Amino acid sequence: MRASPKLLTGALFAVGFLLLGLLHGARVFETEYRASARMDRLLVAAPSRRPLPLAYRTEIAALPNVAAVTAQTLLGGEFGTPPTKLFIALTDETLFSFYNEIDVAAEDLAALRSTPNGLIVMRALADLREWNVGDTVTLHSQAMKADGSGDWDFRVVAIVDRKDVPNSDRAVFGNYSYVNDTRVDGKDGAFRFLVRVNDPGQSAETARAIDALFMSRTASTETMVEGIAVQEGRLGRAPIPVNMSVAAVAFVIFNLAATLATRSAAGSGTFLPGAARQLVIETTALAAAGAALGLIAAKAAIPPLKTLSSTNLYLAPYGWDDVIVGTGVAVLMAATAATLPLLRLRFEKRRR
Repeated sequence: MRASPKLLTGALFAVGFLLLGLLHGARVFETEYRASARMDRLLVAAPSRRPLPLAYRTEIAALPNVAAVTAQTLLGGEFGTPPTKLFIALTDETLFSFYNEIDVAAEDLAALRSTPNGLIVMRALADLREWNVGDTVTLHSQAMKADGSGDWDFRVVAIVDRKDVPNSDRAVFGNYSYVNDTRVDGKDGAFRFLVRVNDPGQSAETARAIDALFMSRTASTETMVEGIAVQEGRLGRAPIPVNMSVAAVAFVIFNLAATLATRSAAGSGTFLPGAARQLVIETTALAAAGAALGLIAAKAAIPPLKTLSSTNLYLAPYGWDDVIVGTGVAVLMAATAATLPLLRLRFEKRRR
């Protein structure tokens, strides 16, 4: 049995607004991600992304407007069966004074300090891998130890989360000295330096001063102000073109709804005012129900999708007010999509 155009309209809005709900989750994440970027944090790395000498830390700290500097490097490898890639940010406890949006207790820092191979793991990653405090994580890396082995044993000492955007970060942090003191190659190097400035209004000038300091060195630097880099999409990932995607999906939904309304009206000969009004009401009601269902389904799906995904999905939950607003938009779209074809068909009938 063929489905009626009106029922197809309801299904169309359910599927379409499910997709729009997921896109809105991406927009919410993007907004929160940009809001978390800071103008008082600078990121110093080599243009080639090769390690910088650890000694740069002292020179950067001596510059005007610099409040604090910490070094960070990465240890990459695989763990578990099947092998899963993991990158551990190697630093020290001062890192968490830079990122105070991470909720780290004093006892967590003490545990990291007293455990050379300790790890502080973000909640989203710990939930995904089912790690608990006290678990051992063995990373198989190409970075060799002095004994010729590439196996690095770490122990989870704390599981933490962000205060501003919970369950959104899958980072893992370890002690720089544990790896640096044991590795064969790459000793006393830093993937990047994190700099906190006293006056955020002078961040750009401080960034230029850092790069000028090392311009003639073998390892030059490229310094970014975190807030500016995030806004320009130069940090971590390019911005998602969410608004364009939303507009494209909405355009497709509107046009398909108008086509289905035209078929329904033409098939039933709905040209009388009462019948036309009834068609618009029925189409709008089905669209509203479908849109609400799709938005609620997307809202419910985002948390488990983020938990189950092996990659960090750029999605964030949204509120019930967004569901209400989205359903209202669906009502306007459906009413317009159903009314315009009726007006066109009535006009064509009168001409004939």
